[in-house]
Amino acid sequence: MSFSSQLSGQKFIHFLRHPEQLLDASPEIQDLMVRIARGQGLLARLGDELRKRQLLDACPPRLARQFEGAFVIAQGHARMLRWEVNRIQRATRDCPGPLVLLKGAAYLLGGHDWAHERLVSDVDILVDRNNLHCIEEGLKEHGWEAVKLDEYDQRYYRDWMHEIPPLRHSHRATEVDVHHNILPPTGRRKPDPQRLLKDATSLPGDDPRLAILCPTDMVLHNIAHLFQDGDFRSGLRQLLDLDGMLRTFSTGEQFWKDLRTRAQTMDLVRPLYYGLLMADRILRTPMPSNIIEDMDRIDGPNPLLRVLMVHLMDNVLIPTHPDKSNRTAAMAGWLLYLRSHWLRMPPLLLMRHLWIKSRRKGAEKQHATV
Repeated sequence: MSFSSQLSGQKFIHFLRHPEQLLDASPEIQDLMVRIARGQGLLARLGDELRKRQLLDACPPRLARQFEGAFVIAQGHARMLRWEVNRIQRATRDCPGPLVLLKGAAYLLGGHDWAHERLVSDVDILVDRNNLHCIEEGLKEHGWEAVKLDEYDQRYYRDWMHEIPPLRHSHRATEVDVHHNILPPTGRRKPDPQRLLKDATSLPGDDPRLAILCPTDMVLHNIAHLFQDGDFRSGLRQLLDLDGMLRTFSTGEQFWKDLRTRAQTMDLVRPLYYGLLMADRILRTPMPSNIIEDMDRIDGPNPLLRVLMVHLMDNVLIPTHPDKSNRTAAMAGWLLYLRSHWLRMPPLLLMRHLWIKSRRKGAEKQHATV
């Protein structure tokens, strides 16, 4: 059976939700789903869904070997993450807290079941802006180095972004991203980082500074990163993170009330609307029947923009066939990338930024042809 580019991605999402049906698929379909899973960084997740249902032993040997290899890689990522967090704690031990872990680091060290086999590429931490210098210097004294950037990019990070330039360890090549907010200060939406730090949840252990965001803030950071940042290369994985959070945290109506209130306090109602809409649409995430309508009434898009955004997000969040080009998905990704910059910077600053970037790209092309 031959699938179109997007239909293959829809089938993959179906198998994530109903992994037992993968065992009845043809070998060609099974192999295609494994390729898509690997490309999305979700092969261990797919295998874990089978393992939870005690179906791993029923897999054909060629599939079982793929899943076992993915488990080994995911476990290696988890060990690396724990070691790096330990090294970051040691390097910054003279700096005041808190050190709030974000994204994959928070999900794994927080012990959340949905992140059991999640891949991580770096460590993200949120700190008080007043402590940035101490944190950065402590990391540099212990082997981390600033990624080489020109003068303009240095200014871009330090004046206009919500994080300092990435730091890479000189020996281990691992990266740490040090944030002082979850969205750029020049952006249209302005969450309060002090509230995030104040309400963070401490992790057990010897370092009282180490923490993760509280449940509502963890959800809001996920959707802010996914629907404001413009990088959808791991979009489905982030949407699955959101699905896992909502299934784990929503033990009663109070969570949804708190989430509504917090989204308004943090100026993140519109991103939350998109996040809940797409989680329901693509993953059938359970949620109260009125929550999306509530977000729509508070700060929803107009009907035309809603249709456009759903179309664009469908194309970037649903995986494409690994052997088939998808110009629609590529165009959707480009338009959402432009949207993210429009949300990130005021118009004049954005025009200047794009002009500088286009000049640089032109110069690089000219240099490459010499």
